[in-house]
Formats: sequence, structure tokens, C-alpha cells
Amino acid sequence: MSNLEFNNYFDDESSEEMNRKIRRYRRAVQNRNESHNLPSPEIIEDLVNYCIDNDKYVEALEFCSLWLEYYPTSIDAWTKKGIAALNLNMYETAVSSLERALQYNPNDVEILIYKADALENLDELILAEETINLALRIDPNNDEAFLILGNIYQKKGNYEEAVKVYSYLVNNDEFKRDVLQEIAFCYTIIGDNKLAIEYYDLAIDEDPYDFELWFNKGILYSQNEQYNKAIDAFDMVLAIQEDFYPAITQKADSYSALGKLAEAISWYEAALEFIPKDRDVMQQLAGAYADNEEYSKAIKLFTKLIAKHPYNYQAYFGRGVCLDALEQFEEAIADYNRALEFNQNIVELWYAKGDTHYNLSQKFEAVDSYKKVIELDPFNFECMEDLGRLYIELDSLVFAEEILLECASLSPNHANAYYLIGKIYALQNKMNKSAKFISDAIKLDNTIADLLAEEKSDYINSKVDFNKLNTLINDLLQ
Repeated sequence: MSNLEFNNYFDDESSEEMNRKIRRYRRAVQNRNESHNLPSPEIIEDLVNYCIDNDKYVEALEFCSLWLEYYPTSIDAWTKKGIAALNLNMYETAVSSLERALQYNPNDVEILIYKADALENLDELILAEETINLALRIDPNNDEAFLILGNIYQKKGNYEEAVKVYSYLVNNDEFKRDVLQEIAFCYTIIGDNKLAIEYYDLAIDEDPYDFELWFNKGILYSQNEQYNKAIDAFDMVLAIQEDFYPAITQKADSYSALGKLAEAISWYEAALEFIPKDRDVMQQLAGAYADNEEYSKAIKLFTKLIAKHPYNYQAYFGRGVCLDALEQFEEAIADYNRALEFNQNIVELWYAKGDTHYNLSQKFEAVDSYKKVIELDPFNFECMEDLGRLYIELDSLVFAEEILLECASLSPNHANAYYLIGKIYALQNKMNKSAKFISDAIKLDNTIADLLAEEKSDYINSKVDFNKLNTLINDLLQ
């Protein structure tokens, strides 16, 4: 909103002198025993104008109350009270004050715009739109009104309409930078990241040192998995505002996503120098340590997280993975079980637990964990395959056949499932069925032939006529 045209009663006063006067006037307004110090009716309007012009909205609001004592029907007094309240985020007071001003002048466009602004901030979007449309009917070329209308459309979720309105204002030098940013935001929500980035670039052309514009652009690149470009944008943020914490953490996340673990670790550590107790960053750093096989550091940090947040299943899970990697399987199982006390719906957690039980030769416990994985994720074909293999090891061939046939049905190109089904039939001496499934597996994946050769001794030890099986397979592959 453009600056109001204020009177010049106080033009000759220094800011220091004005501050002294304002303090004296405020004491008098708050304590009427000093009524001799009250600002007079002749200067009250200029005093309010001065306060608003110098962002002294609390003082302006107090002086407006006195102004309205002097002149209860003053349009300007009610309007200035509304403006002061609007700038103090006292939106209900702003609306009621501006409505009083409109009682005396219902077609004042400026007052209507202020009222619409306050209503929009109250999320009274229907009333706000009605109010701003009335202002535009009176003054169809009012750019300030169009800006408020764009904001209303955006808050209503009508992003395409908001873009149309904002685009109308792009040639207005006063609003250009802001509307370019708003258009970029709208395109972000719409999901058109390419256009969003284009408009952030246009906004940056208008204000190259606005670090928030660079940050928003970096976030878009990150969401689009263009992590190198995201890092470049975050570097610009930090060149302008070196202690902007979100850019530090986002830069670390981007390096992590690129698999550049040393750089990610360095930036996560830098972030913790700013906010040492940031739980999310601590967790990300611990995960980066783990991915970088710095398991001792990771375990130490996960343990610190657990001490501060004992119900954080992710910290137990992360520490369990590290202990697992160090072949401390019993301790890993203990952490996995602790994590499951707080969240039993994490597929990866059950899968890790199953693998660790298997490493401990606790095969039936592994079966239970793998079954839980498939219950939570019915299309987890890798786990179906692992469960099928485990059932074969346990000589539970009926169960193995059932899960692997389901896997092959749901994932017709899953070569390993076909191979394992063929292996089951070979163990059951169903040689023709076995050859059919194994040959189908080889057609899907030539390396299955190498696997068959590697496992020749397994077949022979299980009393399978391997030569016959191999001949049947070769005949089907001709």
C-alpha cells in the first residue's frame, strides 16, 4: 500500500524531539491526570500520521482513540485506526474500524482495500472478495486492489486465477518483484516447477540479494532432484546471509542425496554448531555417519538422541542398523525390538530384523519378520523371494511354493521367483515342471543359467538327477 499523504505539522521536528513528545503524549493519554500534556485537537491528526509514517503503530492506535474522542465521526480517524490495527495484526479491530469509516463514505476505494486486506488475513475470504470486487467496480484500474484480489485467490486455492491477476501487475514497478515471487509460489503449488523456477529467476533479477528468493529456488531444485543446482542456490543464500540456518541444513541434505557423504557430514556438523540440539539434524548426521561406515560415530550420536528422545523409534532403528553392520546381532535385535514398541508399521524395520534373525540362524523368527514385511507391503517381491528361499531351507516346500507362485503372479518378470519354483519342483522330483520354470527363468535372465551351474552340488546332494534336469531345460531353451 502506498504511503499516505501526511500533513507537515511536525516536519521541522527532529526524530529525537518527536520521540520525546510522543512519549510525553502517550503518558498523558494513558494517565488523564496529565491532561495538560494531551495532544490538542489541532495536532492530533498530524501526530497519528507521523506515527503511521514512522511505523509507530501502537502509538498511532492510542492516539486514534483520543482523536475519536475529539471527533467521533471523523472518517480519517476511523481509517487511521484501522490502518494501525491492520499493521499490528489486530484484524478484527481493523475491520470494525474501517467499517465505521465506510458508514460515512461507503465508496472510498482505499478504505475498501484496507478492509479487504484485513478480511483476507482473517480468512474471511468470501467477504474479502466481495469487498475488493466492490473497490474494483468503483476503480477498475486500481493495482493495489488487484494485488489483494490475487492474494485472496491464492489463499482460496485458485492458483490459476491468482496467476492471471498477478500477471496483470508484472509491469507495475512497485509490485513487480513481489508478484513475480507470488507467481513462482503459485506455480510451485500447481506442480509446474519449471515455470516456478523461471519466475523465481525473474524475481531475483529484480532483487538479486534477496536470500529468501534464492532459498526458495534451491528448495525447488531439491524437490526436482537437481541437487547440484540446489547446492549452487544455497551457496548464494549463504553468500548473502551466511548464518541462514535452513540453507545450511538443506545444503547438507542435498549433498547427502548426491551420496557425497563427506560433504554432507561437514555441513550437518556445521549446522549443529548453530543449533546443537536440533533433533532432525542430529538424526541426519547419524545416518550420514552410518552410510559412510563410520559406525562408532553413528552409534554414539544415535545413543545421544535416544537419551534425549527415548521414544524416537528412528534412533533405535538407526543404531540397530549400525550394530548389525558391526555383526553385533543380538544388540541390533534388541534395538529393533525397542523401535517396534513405538512403531510397528515400518517395512524396512521388519525387513532388517528378519535379516538379522537369519544371520543369527534364528530362521523361524526370520520367517515371522518377513511375513510381517509382506503383510505391510504386499508387493515387496524381494521379501517374497527371501521368504521363499528361507522356506526351502526349512524344507517347508508347500509354503515356499505358495509364496513364490504369488510373487511370480504379481511380478511376471521376476526371474528368481521362477527359478526357485523350479528348484522346489526339482526337490519334489517333478522334473518336467521344474525344467519349465527354470527355462522360463533363464529366458528372463541369462544369469540364472550360471546360478543353476553354481548350485549343481546342492541339487545332487538333495538326490536330484541334475543331468536329466539340465537336459530337459536345454531342450526347452532350443
